[in-house]
Amino acid sequence: MKPADYPFSVRALLVATLVLFVINVFFFSGPLSAFFAWANSITPGLATLIGSLIGLSVIGWQTRRGFKNLIASQEHRAEKEREARADQARIERDASNEQSEREKKALAAALAGELYSLWRQVRNTRAWHVVNTALLKEMERGVSGLKKGLWAYPPFTCRFMRRMSRN
Repeated sequence: MKPADYPFSVRALLVATLVLFVINVFFFSGPLSAFFAWANSITPGLATLIGSLIGLSVIGWQTRRGFKNLIASQEHRAEKEREARADQARIERDASNEQSEREKKALAAALAGELYSLWRQVRNTRAWHVVNTALLKEMERGVSGLKKGLWAYPPFTCRFMRRMSRN
């Protein structure tokens, strides 16, 4: 872009800034030349003292900034470590919960299997029950000549409960 492409207000502001710069150079050239004359008349000892004070000030300023950044870094690191410990505790808690859920499901599956096995055993004894009922009725009528008999029942076994009683 050329200067003519800018709006009039921007061009006027630029001209005013340049005019003020020229006035400042004109009015402050005297004190500036006096400062340079004074600076040339400084003794080497005083110049060394001024330089060391300026250098020490800069070192102090940089040290203060460094410690400020170090403290901020340590606070940030401590916050991240707190977050990491909280995440680790959450992960361990979730893993423990998942483990107990798996154990509950395994126990429920074992109990369901045992109940199903017992149900099958009971269902399989229905025919035995019918035969024994008919046999006992015949025994009561005296057809077979026996009045006494044993009431034998089939054993129902539950492997899970035997294991649990051993433990």
